Amino acid sequence: INSAAGASTNTSAIVLGADTTVGGVGNLTLVGVMSGAHALTNNCNGLLTLSGNSTFSGGLTIPAGKSVQLNAGESAGFGMTTIYGNGALTFSAAGTYTNGITAGPSSVVTVATPSGNTFLSGDLSSFAGTVNCNGGQIVINAANNAAHPISASATWNIANGATLDMATPYVTD
Repeated sequence: INSAAGASTNTSAIVLGADTTVGGVGNLTLVGVMSGAHALTNNCNGLLTLSGNSTFSGGLTIPAGKSVQLNAGESAGFGMTTIYGNGALTFSAAGTYTNGITAGPSSVVTVATPSGNTFLSGDLSSFAGTVNCNGGQIVINAANNAAHPISASATWNIANGATLDMATPYVTD
């Protein structure tokens, strides 16, 4: 799946029959539901936007310098989300995100929902990047406990008017 020089949109349902890399020079929006037991990797030079509540189970990979925007809670399917280098992940809609996130210190996760709750319910113990909550509320949910501590090397920036809610007692490493 590749984007054109400008913005491209694909509204079809997509079955990932193998680990799949999307690419191209422009922005790419995938609106349809993606399914399958495989992984998705973003290699677009522009922004990859995922909008369907997908069920693919191999996880999402964001290489260094690449960006993914999620427009629904389960847009990234299931499995681990891995962000390399200065890769970026943006949540633009409130919802529940069940994937764990693993990333190094130069990666950025942004919650850009104007209102509502963005539930981070997956394992954050290997996330060492920066989380920017620019609106709405981030709710750190049940998976982050003694078995899955929040990394003490992660940076959390909570903008004025935004909220960070620890839904359960949490532990840092």
